[in-house]
Amino acid sequence: MHYIDKNINKVTGNQVTLDYLNTHCTDANGHYGDIHYRSGDSATHPDFMSGTPSYYERMVDILMRDQNDRCCYCLRRLQPSPAANKDAIITIEHIVPHSFKPVDHAKFEEYKHFTHNLDEVVLTDEFESMDPQTIPPYPHTVAYDNMVLSCNGTFPAVREGGRANSQICCNHKRGAKRAMPVYFLNDIANHVVYLNTGDVQANASSPQCADIDEVIQRAALGCDSLCVIRKIWYELSALELNDIMQCDTEDKREKMLTEAFNSTMAMSDPIGTADLINKFKKQDYWDTLMLYDAFYDIMKAKYRTPTT
Repeated sequence: MHYIDKNINKVTGNQVTLDYLNTHCTDANGHYGDIHYRSGDSATHPDFMSGTPSYYERMVDILMRDQNDRCCYCLRRLQPSPAANKDAIITIEHIVPHSFKPVDHAKFEEYKHFTHNLDEVVLTDEFESMDPQTIPPYPHTVAYDNMVLSCNGTFPAVREGGRANSQICCNHKRGAKRAMPVYFLNDIANHVVYLNTGDVQANASSPQCADIDEVIQRAALGCDSLCVIRKIWYELSALELNDIMQCDTEDKREKMLTEAFNSTMAMSDPIGTADLINKFKKQDYWDTLMLYDAFYDIMKAKYRTPTT
């Protein structure tokens, strides 16, 4: 995970929310109501998907800049829809689940206690019943401060296994389960440990260890597909990135992967290594692997940089 700074684009992000509220959610008295992130009938109840471009699309553009085009959880590189690679498709993740109602107020307060980024956010139902009504705060279902971007959690191996739409990590895997926004810690890189085995864990000495471990579990950041991808990037981090990026044929990719795995792992598990090479030399697998190129720098800095 990387630190997400939402202060830079805060004014612009809040304006998208305000545009939606002022255009679709005000009555004759100027009171805000009928606020929908998604609605069953968008013609009768315009939701956040309305408009051309939609408020959703405008918000995605801002959040992409916030996050340097990376998933808030797994660091997959994201692309605007329609994405050239189906594994790069974007989803908006609500930090405080958009399903929260007033009955969830105590849970909501947990999120607000964790980060000041939610100071100007209130549950939507409570916002609609406020009297007098002021902005800020913003209703949580459409608030910029309550949104980050996530990937769709799919992988080639899952599709190959006959589960084409299975989403095995990140936004859809987390669902509405408790997950504190640990990516708002400005030193989050010191709190998360990526092992050369591909595994990920919270730094045991981190004061936020329990919260980070919970996010890893809830967003399934230790799933097999992610572990394999991070392991491959560890092996590739011994090579030159420019050479890796120029592998545009199966033959070149097979040669590159064979060179990367020409190590203790290849000798200790030749069958497993051969299987990985045969899979990831394929275009579909390789394209998804390349979406995780952030791990080249992460693994190189941690494991390939000489210590003095």
